Amino acid sequence: MAKLYRKYCPQEWSEAIGLEQVKAFSKASPLDGECVFFSGPSSSGKSLCAGLLAKQFTSDINIQQMNGSGIGVDDVDVIAKEFHTRPLFSPRRRAVVIEEAHNITRHAQERLLLVMETLPEYNLLLFTTTVPEGQFTDAFVSRCKVFNLPAYKPAQVRSVLTATMAAEGMDIPEADVAKIIKGARGNLRRALEDLSLAQVPFILKSAQATTKEQKPLSLFSIAQESA
Repeated sequence: MAKLYRKYCPQEWSEAIGLEQVKAFSKASPLDGECVFFSGPSSSGKSLCAGLLAKQFTSDINIQQMNGSGIGVDDVDVIAKEFHTRPLFSPRRRAVVIEEAHNITRHAQERLLLVMETLPEYNLLLFTTTVPEGQFTDAFVSRCKVFNLPAYKPAQVRSVLTATMAAEGMDIPEADVAKIIKGARGNLRRALEDLSLAQVPFILKSAQATTKEQKPLSLFSIAQESA
């Protein structure tokens, strides 16, 4: 079974649950030359928001994804040169998503700040982190539009699980669904992973029942069919 959180990852804002402030920002604010900072617990929609904003701003071929753990001062210098050159492909706009931004070194943050302050309008820079913005320099955060995303509410998790079960034809007892929601603690990815695991015993039980219904062929019956 394909991982459910990937299979049903929203491709448009209308498919995303919650995230109302970010949705409003995406409609009302020009993204040209913007730096956007998303913080929050694991699986609270940070990467989803960054990805949807990037796709809204430009085409997939002009979207670059990076991990903060691999970014040092030299890397920032390379990024700076790229930012001052328009992409070749239409619409000639670039979006860079830096995940786990808290792993960017302090020196790299300082160098990156200079880039952010002179960011050409055909670029969009997005950061995601599970660490509060207090771990970053004040100057760095002040250059960004900041969204602190909370964990999903139990009702929101239930809504996603209900829709997923309907789409997958799952029949999970309500008691198990309630346990999944409670155990996930607002982590939507964990809830969907646990939903996949919860389905396994019922798949096995169904398969066993089907096997029992099929009468095994004896050597005599096989011989008769061959005659």
